[in-house]
Amino acid sequence: MEFSDFSLSIILGVSISAILLDIFFRTDIISVVSLLGISIYISSFFSVSWEWSTALCIMCWLVTTALYFLLSRKGIDLIQHAFDPKGKSVKEMTEDAVGEVAVYREIDGAQFAKWKDELWPVHRTEENNFSDGENITISSYENGVVSIEKIK
Repeated sequence: MEFSDFSLSIILGVSISAILLDIFFRTDIISVVSLLGISIYISSFFSVSWEWSTALCIMCWLVTTALYFLLSRKGIDLIQHAFDPKGKSVKEMTEDAVGEVAVYREIDGAQFAKWKDELWPVHRTEENNFSDGENITISSYENGVVSIEKIK
C-alpha cells in the first residue's frame, strides 16, 4: 500500500474527525471504520511488502479497536462520574421501575406517577380510582406510559 504523504494526512485527518463526530452520535461503526484509516496510516511507516503491510494493518486495526472501546467506555464512565459523583441523576425509566413504589399525582385532570422525582404519564383505565398523593405500585411500563395499581 503506497500512499503519498498528502493522502496519508487526509486519511488521518478524516479518521480523527469521524471519531470525534462519533462521540456525539455513538454509532460505533464510524469509529471502527475510522480506526481502519488510522491503522493504514500507522502501517505505512513500515517498509515491508504489501502482504506484511496488510497483515500489519489488520493487527493494528484490531489493537486500536480494542483500545478504543476499552478507553471510550472507561472515559464515558469517568466523565459521567465527574458531573454526577454521587450517581443521583435521574435515569430514563426502564423495566426496572416495574414493581417499584411511586406516588399518584393528578394535575389539571392528567394522571401521573411520580417516580424518582419525575412525573410519568399513567395509562388511563376505569380502575384508576386513586387520590392525589397516594402511594401506588408501577405494574408495567411501555412507550413512556406506566400502568399502576394499588399497593398490595
